[in-house]
Amino acid sequence: MRIHHFALGIVCFCSLGLARGQDYIRYRDAEKGERETDCEIISDSPSVVRIRIRSAKDPLEIDPGAVLFLLGRVPAKSLSQLREPLAREELSRRDGTEVDKLAQLKLAATGAEENLAKTLGTTGSRGWALYLARLRAKLAESEPEQTDQAIALLTREKNNLESGWTVLPSMLLLSSLQQVKGDNEGAQRTLGLLADRPGLSAASREKVQVSRTRILIRLSKFPEANLQITKVTDPANKAILQAALSVAQGHKIPGADATLKPAIAKATDAGLQAMGSNLLGELFLASNQREEAFWEFLRVETLFPLDRAEEARALYHLATLFDTVRNDPMRANSCRDKLKKPYFAGTEHQSRLR
Repeated sequence: MRIHHFALGIVCFCSLGLARGQDYIRYRDAEKGERETDCEIISDSPSVVRIRIRSAKDPLEIDPGAVLFLLGRVPAKSLSQLREPLAREELSRRDGTEVDKLAQLKLAATGAEENLAKTLGTTGSRGWALYLARLRAKLAESEPEQTDQAIALLTREKNNLESGWTVLPSMLLLSSLQQVKGDNEGAQRTLGLLADRPGLSAASREKVQVSRTRILIRLSKFPEANLQITKVTDPANKAILQAALSVAQGHKIPGADATLKPAIAKATDAGLQAMGSNLLGELFLASNQREEAFWEFLRVETLFPLDRAEEARALYHLATLFDTVRNDPMRANSCRDKLKKPYFAGTEHQSRLR
């Protein structure tokens, strides 16, 4: 029970005097970094979120792509109670047994499902539906049937999710889950529908183009990938995609280290950063720079483990490099065991594991 008490302790805002029944937001501020606060949701759309922070005079407008969580108020619950699922999820990422981590993640999903049921019909329910789907997707790493549950939830809440700020993350998540099921064509259709939607911000549209191109490169659809790259506007994103396409086509990249490292640091998409680090790691391996390669693959596993195929790619290499470079066969076996999990079924690198 000790871990449960701690979970409640890290979210207890009651002593701060915050009002009951408030909405909650966590978002990235270009100048101040990641921020979180209680707020009031005024309105939201695929292009902008408008909130009122209690201490601010004027409403604040936020690009939906900068929103990490936007959770609606839940009747008869304080802010600390509203945030309890987030605390449970945080505990699931800390040190502990796999059983304890899974238990905390399931408690988070149960709490999010309860809050979604109590907020249906409000704008705040969108955030709960998206958050619950994300938790289901995370649970699918240990329980593959959760993938179908997450897809079912996104399908059931489709109209609600696609009418507000959640249109981008929910459809990107659906595309990711479709890839987990092996439905790459379905994933491309989902992204195509998203790309054609009016009202998306420039940053959101960039994210869609990046995701479409990554899948096309992975499927070896090179002419289509090249066409999509022309629609990518961010120089760092474009540099990684062009490098990945060149390597996939069997071309050499002179000066890849000097090109890819700054691009990875500046890229706006975590999945693309994972692709870039994996690509750089494999280029290091090809030139027998095994120590440098190790750190690139480890970066994917620790900082960018959001894309199933790219994480599988990193784990495949770490299963060898932890042993040969770091003299740590225990960690090598841990990476190998993780890659064998059902969550990575169907990925190229699980099939290459011996």
